[in-house]
Amino acid sequence: MELRERKPPTLKEKFSDHYKNRDFTVKKTQINTIGVAFFWGMWISLFIEGHILTFQLYGDNWIKTGVIFVLIWFSAWQSFINWFGTYLVDVSKVDAAVKEKHHPGILETPTGWYNCPNCQVDVPPRSFHCKYCNKCVLKRDHHCFFTNSCIGFYNERFFIIMCISLIWCNAFASFLQVTYLNQTIPLSLFGILNYFAPVAFFQMLFGNMTFFQFFLTLHLFFTVGCFFSAIFFTYYHLFLICYGMTSFESTKKMNIYSHDTVLDNLRSVFGALRWIPLQFIFPFRVDQIDDGVNWNIRKRVKGN
Repeated sequence: MELRERKPPTLKEKFSDHYKNRDFTVKKTQINTIGVAFFWGMWISLFIEGHILTFQLYGDNWIKTGVIFVLIWFSAWQSFINWFGTYLVDVSKVDAAVKEKHHPGILETPTGWYNCPNCQVDVPPRSFHCKYCNKCVLKRDHHCFFTNSCIGFYNERFFIIMCISLIWCNAFASFLQVTYLNQTIPLSLFGILNYFAPVAFFQMLFGNMTFFQFFLTLHLFFTVGCFFSAIFFTYYHLFLICYGMTSFESTKKMNIYSHDTVLDNLRSVFGALRWIPLQFIFPFRVDQIDDGVNWNIRKRVKGN
């Protein structure tokens, strides 16, 4: 019996088989990669764009240009150094050495602690396991995809200062973008529609807008989005800090670790209050009033 030779699959069949067998589920590492890429893509593009727009708008006034350049570099430095502060400060990790330091020679799980089934170590109160970092973190608040790191006891202040600097950075970038676009696309009741990316795209196709103007409108959309996101994160986390809570504790309404005053709650994160302004210039190690391990449980007041 003569065997028929099987025909090689066509390109269409190859693509069909490829996408049938492909898993489109976003992996944990991919979420972090997308978040970090988005942050640095915005950082680099806004940094370069700021210089270009400044020359275009104020190139004939060297004093104003110089002042704006100083603001651009200061804003870039703030977000840059605090991003690395959030990412590199990794001393919030909980391992066996933490228990040995605070409870030397004790084999049982200390009172108030619990055993993490993933890390197989005893961890103190307010510490939780992160499925993205695959470790337990002291006073874990949440996992930040834009820095690919957990926000915990030691790096929370870097995260807050980074969010505050991003408010200023995106507000300043939006001002330059709108000021430049307003020269050729005046802001009016109907003219503002041209600032929306879909409308700007069709305007570019019909020759009513250059590619650079379309790019600015698209960039403005992301810049404004980052501006309001930074405001939300700053307000939300400062609110939690003032009440002595983490994100997890707020969802469970567990306000039992707060200090007696708001100032003490701030010192627990930022250290001495007199050093907070200097931390906006350069982040440095501060002595917080807590150690991330031992927490005083506040007694509940009847009626609260």
